[in-house]
Amino acid sequence: MNTFPSLDKEEDDYTKKYVLNKIYSLPTKFKIVIILYYFEEKKINEISSILKTKESTIKMRLKKAKELLKQEIGEL
Repeated sequence: MNTFPSLDKEEDDYTKKYVLNKIYSLPTKFKIVIILYYFEEKKINEISSILKTKESTIKMRLKKAKELLKQEIGEL
């Protein structure tokens, strides 16, 4: 049994655009880790190398970015 609500194509497109807009509105240091991790499918150590930043910092930024998005978006 599918527990997710069914969305038609128009609702799905709107939701994707809404979420992307919220991602792009994040401060740069959070936005970049979200994009690299989820869209570019980079690993934490790869992002760390790209940004020349400690892995622990990348993990913290990723966590904070997700928290900010959750506050902004809530439960869709």
